[in-house]
Amino acid sequence: MRSLVVVLGILLILLGLVGVFTNIGLTHASPHIENGVLTVEKTPSPLDRPTMLDGLWRFYPNSHIDPIDIPEVGFIPIKVPEDWRKAGMGNGQTGFGIGSYVLRLENIPPGQYGLLLDTIYTSYDLFIEGQFVGNCGNPGSQAQETLASFGDTLVNFSLNKTMSLTIVIHVSNFYHPVGGMGVAPIIGPAEQVIRFFILKIGLSIALVALFLSGSFMFLLFYGRSEDGSNEGGLFALLCITLSLKLAASNSLLTWLLPSIPIWLVSKIEYGTIPVAAAIFLLYSQKAFKIRLPKYFEIPFFGIMGIYTAVVTIFPIIYYQQYISIITIGVIIGLLVWIILFVTHKGPSFSYLVVFGACVLVCTMVLQQIYYDQGIPNVFLNQIVGMGMGFFMLVHAHAFSERFIRAEHDIHILTRELETKVEERTKQLHELNEQLSWRASHDPLTEVYNRNMLVQVMKEEPLDGPVSVFFIDLDNFKYINDTYSHEHGDQVLKEFASYIKRICRSTDGIFRVGGDEFIIILRDTGSKGAEALAKRLLAFTCLQSTDSAAEDYCQITCSVGIAIAKDGVENLDSLVRLADRALLISKKQGKNRYTMHLV
Repeated sequence: MRSLVVVLGILLILLGLVGVFTNIGLTHASPHIENGVLTVEKTPSPLDRPTMLDGLWRFYPNSHIDPIDIPEVGFIPIKVPEDWRKAGMGNGQTGFGIGSYVLRLENIPPGQYGLLLDTIYTSYDLFIEGQFVGNCGNPGSQAQETLASFGDTLVNFSLNKTMSLTIVIHVSNFYHPVGGMGVAPIIGPAEQVIRFFILKIGLSIALVALFLSGSFMFLLFYGRSEDGSNEGGLFALLCITLSLKLAASNSLLTWLLPSIPIWLVSKIEYGTIPVAAAIFLLYSQKAFKIRLPKYFEIPFFGIMGIYTAVVTIFPIIYYQQYISIITIGVIIGLLVWIILFVTHKGPSFSYLVVFGACVLVCTMVLQQIYYDQGIPNVFLNQIVGMGMGFFMLVHAHAFSERFIRAEHDIHILTRELETKVEERTKQLHELNEQLSWRASHDPLTEVYNRNMLVQVMKEEPLDGPVSVFFIDLDNFKYINDTYSHEHGDQVLKEFASYIKRICRSTDGIFRVGGDEFIIILRDTGSKGAEALAKRLLAFTCLQSTDSAAEDYCQITCSVGIAIAKDGVENLDSLVRLADRALLISKKQGKNRYTMHLV
């Protein structure tokens, strides 16, 4: 039984990893798309197999263009897939708005083709060569005219001769904070695209069926254990919750129930995350007699409860930006659970359960990385499903062996674990302090970094005279290329050390680029700024790089200065002015300073 569970679980995870990393054989069209045009080469043709149409499309913002008479002006290049807010679209901090995506495909060989649209926020009409061929929801120009929906659209078309065609997608989004395309459309031979679509839907159905069958098994055989606890029932409830999560996130609910409102799908998709986390914690306490520290348990249940209430009551725009934070919190909770489970090693301990939990954490981290980096992948939502499926299988095995036996011993071990957790918490606190320093400082020069500069620029307006220096080392690339990057790092450290020596303790020193520094001086007018500028120009890094060869490198700096003699409300504008002054210093021959007064 153990071997069978391990083999099934490993096969499940391998299938998920192959699906995520390879997109099950999908190729990418981005190397071939230029300015909204994909030119299909005859040998080899990129359309010989299912291909993701990722790359730079033409995008007409704030309009649904005529799909027949496509204007040659008024468009901007936009990356697909990508949130269209990065192209200047969106209402404030949301992806609300309308637009038209256009892609021209040249020299398509004859044959039967399939086109699959996966994730587009949140309604669209699809046109091929000006002909309407499919839609999802009802895209309108106003919110009251738009019916939002999430779902797949698969269309087939045939070509009798080599020709060109244009794909136009009218998109409307007045519901989801993200706008545009989440996954690039897929085109290829009709049979292969249909097979790909069946595989995608079939995998989602298989995962949901796995959890539902697992919940039935746990209720039937382990609804109540011999000691009167209900860990089997809790785990069955967890399986049902996860099955709902998968069905909603993989658009399976929309596919099975086309009339289901999108707001309900969203609440199921995101509301099940904290509910599942809370059920799992309750289940762990019953099944393994693991008690998390109160300072972790109470806030955890509180946050999960608040987030569930927010998802239930409010529209998605109010909580979508916090989903990643909740996911990271769940990952941290699982890691804490793994630590507690491993360290107690009581009669209920199982390396297989630990392995399953680690696999689940890895899949959640992998999915989070893909989301954060914006990496396009059709099977992204299935990867966590794979991890959860494996986790369920190992628990099924654990239940079958009835590894929960010695309650008294577990209580004793739990007290020991609480002490160890306190020690771990102390270590984490020390580590957090180190991370806090690293988040605000440049590790090489030990001055503030760009993150800290952004925080400073968000502070209250500065009174009195304020001076901003924008500094760039001259010909620094030559130092790296000639004497090595290691030597270049030493030059940066010496320059930063020199700045700290000649500046006051109240001055803010920031490294904002490879060899770029910014200094913010409060209560400093033109006279003080000019004095500091002269001292900066006096810096000379003269070091021997090879004592035998007497080879020397010398470096100077250029400075741009912006001074607000009466204070400044927007520090960002003063930084930009200093940047322009720096460019003037560079153009005038470097090793000098340029000063602008506001």
